Amino acid sequence: MFKKIHGQDKAIELLERAITSHRVAQAYLFSGPKGVGKFTTALYFGMALNCLNEQKRRPCGECASCRKFLHYNHLDFLYLFPTPNMDFKEDGSFGNNKFIKEYEAFIDNKKRSPWQEFFFSVNSEIRRDAIRVVQYKMSMANNEAKYRICIIEDADLMNNNTANAFLKTLEEPPDNTVIILTTTQPERLLPTITSRCQQIKFNPVRRQIIQEHLMKEFGADPTIASSVAKLVNGNLELAINLLENSDSDARDFALKLVKCCANADDVEFLHIVNEFKTGRNPKFLVEFISNLSILLNDVVMLRNHPEEIVMPDSVETYKAFYKQNSMIDEALIDYIPELESMSKSARGKVNPQLIVTEIYYRICQKLGQ
Repeated sequence: MFKKIHGQDKAIELLERAITSHRVAQAYLFSGPKGVGKFTTALYFGMALNCLNEQKRRPCGECASCRKFLHYNHLDFLYLFPTPNMDFKEDGSFGNNKFIKEYEAFIDNKKRSPWQEFFFSVNSEIRRDAIRVVQYKMSMANNEAKYRICIIEDADLMNNNTANAFLKTLEEPPDNTVIILTTTQPERLLPTITSRCQQIKFNPVRRQIIQEHLMKEFGADPTIASSVAKLVNGNLELAINLLENSDSDARDFALKLVKCCANADDVEFLHIVNEFKTGRNPKFLVEFISNLSILLNDVVMLRNHPEEIVMPDSVETYKAFYKQNSMIDEALIDYIPELESMSKSARGKVNPQLIVTEIYYRICQKLGQ
């Protein structure tokens, strides 16, 4: 199953070597950009360590142990991720029932379509009560697995109290337990935590690998697959999401904004901003920015590579950009990567109107308006 992870050959090789040599560290830190397979690799590594099939390359994905991991119901699989305040009890039950449905929806999304980013309705972090659950369960003997597996996703979202409490577990980890932290921002972790982990770095997935995956697994047109692969800066999950799950409403809003820029239509832009006042969720804003990136990349492609345009129906709008600034393609090349930073901001507690307004005026400046 490790073959399903694309573009991380060095990381996979290190982990497979640890498995075959029986030299497994008690704690790992998987760090690297978003959407490149850190969590999936952690899950498969845990499966491989406990795979019951001696005849196939581990993990087989078919034995009873592997199936339990894939369904997130293995008794020796502990999975922590940033959540709202669930007020976890020591045994893992919920003290606060307000967010149970969202919590269950997160797990279901992880199992069914992990490339789709899930957004809780309020800010999320890894809290002290969640660490207490892990510590309590680690104090008991393993139920059935050779190795108890604990994955902490987005470990940098532990606050200081949580991180210090977790440090005690890393200092004296239980036998037959493997702890795996994943993060996009290792610099935000306590140095005392990173120093106790074997660090494995994950790289952006190469553009050609993303393009081939979209074509082979999702039947994408080669031109569209190529264009999407160029946009996502090595983020395979985002590429799949853009290809398969783009919100048509968000796409329409992105096109409206592009037309406002092309026509210098401030009045229509105010209507768009007001729409964002009506409670658009963070996922919509992220989708909006992703679609906007595609449209602006189309503008860049129009002059020299029109065959790579993803949304050809909007060509007349793209031409209007060049009428205002004949060098708009060069101006936008540097701006499109900045939208990824905006997309990261949109995942937090932000004012979407301010983000959309900043995007609009930045584009207008590049058009010389």
